[in-house]
Amino acid sequence: MQAKDSLKEFDAEHHTNLIYVVSDGIETCDGDPVAVAKSLADSNAQPIINTIGFNVDSEAQAQLKEMAKISGGIFSTVNDQSDLEPEFERAQAVLDAWEEWKNDVLFDLENIGINSSFDVMSDSNEWSYKIRNQYLKLSNLFFMAKKKIL
Repeated sequence: MQAKDSLKEFDAEHHTNLIYVVSDGIETCDGDPVAVAKSLADSNAQPIINTIGFNVDSEAQAQLKEMAKISGGIFSTVNDQSDLEPEFERAQAVLDAWEEWKNDVLFDLENIGINSSFDVMSDSNEWSYKIRNQYLKLSNLFFMAKKKIL
């Protein structure tokens, strides 16, 4: 529920939101984690919820799998601290790869914008040349016609 409040300003149209839930068992606080995951998935932030079961039984695994499934996330299970560390390293690797991809795309978009600006400038210069050339031709024609009339 706190994640929903934290992510409310990060809409899915402009952000990729990611939540990791590490649990050591079935929910015991009289809440419904699957309903909360559904509420998050249906929110403006639409986060991907990855769940990690830390030495959990089959009932807790089913609950965590459903939470991940609802939001397009993944479920994994670990038995101890040494299993948990690679999960976070993998998550960091995914985030690093996404950040690199995002930066590459932004660089490409910037280049497209620069090239488009040059194209517009070139077309503008060409039209300005044509307009100026036409103006000079009409001015000369007017000057010649005026000279013949006088």
